[in-house]
Amino acid sequence: MAQVDRIAIAGTWATGETVVVTINGKAITFTVGSLTTTAQVATTIVELWNGSTVTDTTATASLSPDDVPEFAEITASI
Repeated sequence: MAQVDRIAIAGTWATGETVVVTINGKAITFTVGSLTTTAQVATTIVELWNGSTVTDTTATASLSPDDVPEFAEITASI
């Protein structure tokens, strides 16, 4: 059975704030773009993580999860 972990995205967000996901000592930093509601931030992180088309084109990730072997088999969902 695959491991399942949950990350809660809550609170108030502003453009330029960051979310850092660290797994096994490796980190990816997501920078919030212009879409700042909790739902929009969560959706953007999922899109960036999964390599999908990103709705918030001003959001960024420090690297692609595909660049880190430990992250290769992980998918994100809401």
